[in-house]
Amino acid sequence: MTDVPFPTADRASARALGSVLRRLGYDEDGICDLLGDEAYGGNVEHVPVHERRLPRTRLATAIKLLFLELPVEAAEAERAFGPRGVEALEATGLADVGDEVVPRGRVTAIGDLLLASDGYSRGQSDPADYVATYSPTARRCDLLTPRRRASRALDIGTGNGIQALLAARHCDEVVATDVNPRALEFTELNAGLNALDNI
Repeated sequence: MTDVPFPTADRASARALGSVLRRLGYDEDGICDLLGDEAYGGNVEHVPVHERRLPRTRLATAIKLLFLELPVEAAEAERAFGPRGVEALEATGLADVGDEVVPRGRVTAIGDLLLASDGYSRGQSDPADYVATYSPTARRCDLLTPRRRASRALDIGTGNGIQALLAARHCDEVVATDVNPRALEFTELNAGLNALDNI
């Protein structure tokens, strides 16, 4: 077990991990290719079904660990991520590294954007500072937001930072705010995963 808090906004490690995940093809298409079109509609009860669909590939190991939130053997993680990738998982707090690599959160992909958050929701059992993944509300906001070029944008109640990440692609500077300190850590971690320096 690591003493690293989760999440840790270590941008350099997050950037390194994002680079590894992109080389593996860890994006929305890659996840859906292996798990099927219903990959994003499932919840924790669907994990065993999804796990059975996975082949024995490096991408499948990454999906098992970061999308399905299942532990993998340390040797399997090192084959998939490489030593620096495993170090980045630990440095960001996304996994505890020992004989097994045990996930502490979830990384989804929205198109080609990587989005770390707390794991699957457990409803009333979620802690008060729980940070959700890409929700139907976030998707609606994404679809309704004009994407014309702008110098600055403000994301109030950023949560995991998805709207700030999307705005960073068409704005020179994005300010993301939240009353939840863990949400701000996730936003900074996600900016690093996506190599975005303007948030």
